[in-house]
Amino acid sequence: GYSVLINCSSDGSTLTYITTDENIITINKSEENTAEFAVDLMNPLVTNYESGFTYAVVDELGNEVNGALIISGAGSLNVSLTAYEVGNYYVRCSHPSAIYYLDVLVRVIENAETAYIEPSSGSQITIHGNESQNITLSLMNYSKDVDTSLFSWSFSENADKYISYEIYNGTEPNTGDNILIKGIKTGSCKITVSY
Repeated sequence: GYSVLINCSSDGSTLTYITTDENIITINKSEENTAEFAVDLMNPLVTNYESGFTYAVVDELGNEVNGALIISGAGSLNVSLTAYEVGNYYVRCSHPSAIYYLDVLVRVIENAETAYIEPSSGSQITIHGNESQNITLSLMNYSKDVDTSLFSWSFSENADKYISYEIYNGTEPNTGDNILIKGIKTGSCKITVSY
């Protein structure tokens, strides 16, 4: 969920609240198990407020979690995190001057892949006359076996006015890793493929 603080005031008084530039942090344990973020207090009532911050690691229900994510830097504006277990956690930031606490989401992942589709041609294809163009897809940065029938194609509205096509190596209509496109008449359309 995403929360927004709303302050209604008839006398111009301002609410003291905790803020941060980064409220979602991802730690990929495969690369490095540490991260840092900073908080601040907006509209503080006193000038020396930095030492009043406290931090706790909680789950989505607000229950304290021990050992999975360790915090160092309590009582200061800068927080250092060390992750030991994969999962989603919240760093609950509190200050005695702030009515509301601030939860910073920390996603701890491991062995994450950033897979992407790479076509045999570029992102724009021009077909001249009645010639045809063949596009073959590869799934890059993916360590598992690629199931070619999981490539799924979609076409912009009225695409069939401008092109005809045949898709190969799929098990259902509009699936497969290879497409043969033929031009029908002058115009343009958009083809999208996902895996």
